Amino acid sequence: MAQMLARRSRPWALIALALAGASLACSIVPGPVETAIPLPPVETQPPVIIETEPPIVETEPPLPPASGNFDVVNDSGQTICYLYISPTTSDVWGDDWLGTTGTIASGESRSFSVPAGEYDLRAEDCDTARLGEVFGVTVTASGYTWEFPFVPVTIRMQNASSGTVCYVFISPSSQPTWGGDWLGQTETIGPGASRDFAVPPGQDYDMMAAACDQSTLDDQRGIPISTNVYTWTISGP
Repeated sequence: MAQMLARRSRPWALIALALAGASLACSIVPGPVETAIPLPPVETQPPVIIETEPPIVETEPPLPPASGNFDVVNDSGQTICYLYISPTTSDVWGDDWLGTTGTIASGESRSFSVPAGEYDLRAEDCDTARLGEVFGVTVTASGYTWEFPFVPVTIRMQNASSGTVCYVFISPSSQPTWGGDWLGQTETIGPGASRDFAVPPGQDYDMMAAACDQSTLDDQRGIPISTNVYTWTISGP
């Protein structure tokens, strides 16, 4: 007789338990999610700016420049009618220190008060012809004396040209500029005439003569001048 195999029964009890577990799992409601609550912003006070006054530094007021006596001693044998005292840093001579009526006769002297410093000096006779000129003189608080000793004739100009000499410049070769016109505003040297000039001997000089239209008649440089009279011949046109 053939054996009948009993049909295997399904495990209903396990299936029911599994379904019950799934149902329970589906019935669980998740709780609310806790989120961090931001803290209120910290209130900060703006920085306090303390205004302070700058320190007061007490200084002494600047002292005025010291003054010194500037003395002019005239022993040249001629009258000084125009005197110019100009700071070396200035480009102009400025005003005449003797004014419209003042003069310094030969044998006389005169004093002036000027701030200490370096000066250029110039003196002219009453025809505005130059008697003397120096540059870079240092006047200190103890003073300075500008002497005009008698200077013998050292340069003799002879105008052998056909033109009139209206301007004469004689300057030490060591000086960078010509300086003033030795004939002044009115004097001239006509054809065939001569004129003597007295410059301190013992150094080299540059010399230039010009016509009334300011054209150059003669120009000489580095001429040594001694106590012997140097003859300067103008042979231009």
